[in-house]
Amino acid sequence: FKPDGTVTGHWCREQATGREPILPMKAEPVAEPDPSRRFALLAEEGDADPSADVAGTWRMEFDRYGIAKGVFQEQAPGVLTGTIEVPSEYGDLRFLAGNVRGARLQLSTFDGQHAFLLEGELQTDGVMEGAWVNHLVRAPFVARRDDDFEVPDPLERVAFVPDEQRLELEPLHDSIFDGKPVIVEIFGTWCPNCNDHAPVLVDLHRKYRSEGLEILGLAYEYGEDLEYKQRRVREFKKKHGIEWEIVITDATLEDLASEGLAGLSPIEGVPVTIFLNRDRTVHAVYSGFSGPATGEAHSKAKAELEKLTAEILEGL
Repeated sequence: FKPDGTVTGHWCREQATGREPILPMKAEPVAEPDPSRRFALLAEEGDADPSADVAGTWRMEFDRYGIAKGVFQEQAPGVLTGTIEVPSEYGDLRFLAGNVRGARLQLSTFDGQHAFLLEGELQTDGVMEGAWVNHLVRAPFVARRDDDFEVPDPLERVAFVPDEQRLELEPLHDSIFDGKPVIVEIFGTWCPNCNDHAPVLVDLHRKYRSEGLEILGLAYEYGEDLEYKQRRVREFKKKHGIEWEIVITDATLEDLASEGLAGLSPIEGVPVTIFLNRDRTVHAVYSGFSGPATGEAHSKAKAELEKLTAEILEGL
């Protein structure tokens, strides 16, 4: 703390090896937040320029992450909000907010795991060029307006290997699962989209467990310290009010990406939700989750998960 009221330091993220400083930071007091000056330097540079209209849906192509869907809204002159759905990451970037001045825009977010900055500039031909930046990488992108663009269907991203019908996982041999429909969730406590996903599963469990629904969580946690991973899972369960079993796996995300899981094709990210019939045959595999920042896509995702749950309960 400085005499002038400012605070300097580092954003630290807890890892299995301890708390590690990630980014230097500085904070200074303000009477109240001013969304129009979230990026003060950008606002000062472009105060005299009319702002470009970037509201709407964009098909974004990242050098590093492939194709994504950006949706932006202009809340007030020069004030932008929105999010980006990134299928290869199996989720969205949560709530982006920032400014547009002239042809330039900057939006940022902190999703609980990463600090993100999105920088873009609208070209004379209507194409947007820029980069998505976090503390590790700078990923360039090119984006074009496309109101009809949709990301790949979550039910088609991960396939069940032909000739395989049952999900053979050791934890499923517990008698608690015998003859019951089961949702298997592949997730990580560190995953922002998994934290958005958890409340939806909690609601489904509370609503349908009297009809026999069971849920099993498979946690893919970083590091070799089992005590640290167990603590993270306990905190995750307490935070979301989870009442089902969570098994910490010995495998890694790299194993999922290269080998898949028990008859599934390779899995690039989490969460992945597997719906099992009463005989443990696979009814559906739903990859990723569109969080609250995606608006209509979030409502659609919740409705789809409820529909799939009803189908395994009814044996459809």
